[in-house]
Amino acid sequence: NEHGSLDDLLNNLSSVKQAKRREKLEQNLDLARLSRELVELRRDISQDDIISKQNGQALSIENVSELMVKPLDGDRLLGFYREMGFKDLTRRMEARLKNQPVAPKPVWRNAKKKVEIPQPQQFDDVPF
Repeated sequence: NEHGSLDDLLNNLSSVKQAKRREKLEQNLDLARLSRELVELRRDISQDDIISKQNGQALSIENVSELMVKPLDGDRLLGFYREMGFKDLTRRMEARLKNQPVAPKPVWRNAKKKVEIPQPQQFDDVPF
C-alpha cells in the first residue's frame, strides 16, 4: 500500500492516479473520516473513568474481576435483531432461547450448481 494508512490517503488525494476513484474519495471525504472515527478504539479512558451502577449508585471499578455480565434479556435482544433486520441472528437466538439446536441455514435455490473457487494463480496478472 503506497499510502500506509487511511489518514495518509485522505490527506494526499491528489496522488490517487485513477480519476474516478479520486473523485469518489473527494465526494465522500467526510463519510470516510466519520467511518474511521466510529471504528477507532478510544485510548483516552482511564481506569478511574470506568464505573458501574449498583443499587442506583456509581461504584468505582478497582479490579476487572468486579465487572459482571447481566443476564441475557432474550426478548429485548430479539426485538433489536428484528428491528435491524438480522434474520439469521434472530433465527439462531430463537433456537438458543428454546434450548434447541440451531437449524442449518436454508439451502439456496441454486445449491446444486457447482461453484468454482478462484485460485491465487488466476490473479497473477493483477497489479497489487
